[in-house]
Amino acid sequence: MNVFFGGPDKPPYFLRDLLAQKIVSVQPGGEIFWITYYFRDFFLASKLIDAANRGVKVSLVLEARPRLKNANDEVYNLLKNSNIEIKYIKHFTPHKSFFKGMPKIHEKIYFFRDENEAYAFIGSFNPSGRESDSPEIIKLIGDQDRGHNFLVEITDSNLLNAIYEHCLYMKNVNHGIFENFKRQRSEITIHNTTLHFFPPAQIKCIKDFLNCAKNKDKVYICESHISLFDIFDILFKLKKANIEIEIISHNTKRRFPKSIQEKFEKISIKTLRYNHPQNYPMHNKFIIIEKKDETLVGFGSLNLTYRSLYESHEIFAVTSDKNLAAAFKKRWQEMYFEIVNNSYE
Repeated sequence: MNVFFGGPDKPPYFLRDLLAQKIVSVQPGGEIFWITYYFRDFFLASKLIDAANRGVKVSLVLEARPRLKNANDEVYNLLKNSNIEIKYIKHFTPHKSFFKGMPKIHEKIYFFRDENEAYAFIGSFNPSGRESDSPEIIKLIGDQDRGHNFLVEITDSNLLNAIYEHCLYMKNVNHGIFENFKRQRSEITIHNTTLHFFPPAQIKCIKDFLNCAKNKDKVYICESHISLFDIFDILFKLKKANIEIEIISHNTKRRFPKSIQEKFEKISIKTLRYNHPQNYPMHNKFIIIEKKDETLVGFGSLNLTYRSLYESHEIFAVTSDKNLAAAFKKRWQEMYFEIVNNSYE
């Protein structure tokens, strides 16, 4: 597995251009299958249309009601008149008092396959930007093309089969109140990597992962959103077990409430807020556990919030891949020094 990082220290549109290159490389007769929360990028949309027109099967599963309402409508309206198959999901809630916890499509999966090769990217990056966008929109979504994000490339055939099976489930299931009666598998383990699918995985997945840390191990958390007090309870027990914990999160109070930060600091868990002068977002979502004999890393679309852990469709992978763990630890250190030295690019 390889990881690609976007951020202020990378060229603008680095991750977007990576996806564009992959679209162009898929040969006629191949397939592209994407699932994403925000999709507002007309440049990528045009590349997908070109791929469909040259004989590539293109399927998309998009969230119709993200936090910024109607944000995806323009790209959806463009793509729905093309040769692309789109499922634009509006989770129907007949009565909020009785049907709470309806999921959102928050995962980010980019699958590519032709007769020559197959691979998929999962991570934190949404193709949500435009080269000319209003300051109001950028303020609400954040400039995801310049902020901290990542995509992990997966090439293992068994993992790819599991991801593709999940994509088909997301396209074919009847999303809504009856979705709760038909769930995909919550986890799949292949060699040294486990894929977790939410909402069925829920908080037990994160609890079990964090509990891999033992006496004198170190835990590094880089999460844009941390707002669930249950996470504090888990980390409090780890801290009592003599486990060192450090946290990097986004600067806004909505994503990382001051009340949560203060509770962490009272038990000597070091927290850092990412506060770029250009308001570039810290949108990474990964956790590193450094043990005596190995390093584990968990990554994906998952925030440490109630919605992510209990309601939304998310993907979270855990691996002991040494190269990947080293790359994430290096990125952690780069972000740490960027913050403490106030050396934002």
